[in-house]
Amino acid sequence: AGDSEDEFSLTARLRAADELDAIDAFRSARVSSVDFEAMASAGVTAVRVPFPWWVAREPAPPGSEAWREGAGGYHVGRGIELLDQVVSNAERHSLSLLLELHAAPGGQSGRQTTGRSDPTWEPSRFDADGALSALRLVATRDNSS
Repeated sequence: AGDSEDEFSLTARLRAADELDAIDAFRSARVSSVDFEAMASAGVTAVRVPFPWWVAREPAPPGSEAWREGAGGYHVGRGIELLDQVVSNAERHSLSLLLELHAAPGGQSGRQTTGRSDPTWEPSRFDADGALSALRLVATRDNSS
């Protein structure tokens, strides 16, 4: 990730270099059915899956302006489709999932773990409605295909 301290600055750096595909490649490498099969074979019964608010939206066509722009400066990419893959892989291998909104809109702190390091962050920036919207989208997805 070079000198990027969080996903926000990484996205800005990759967007400027026209290399946003690197984020999708990184995410895709972590959604393998082989990994879920290995977890199930090892006796794992449940998996915690943290996801950020910016992937909880319908993806724009790759290469389009909306795809390049993202959401609030973050890269959306194939995020929701990859989350769908996680759900399908877990179902296929009889694993329970704990889907966790790990980075809420506006952040929960100014720490990099919320997607953006910002020492000036204040609690008033937290967007409860945006968090509920992201959770609602994920909860109502049809993963039956």
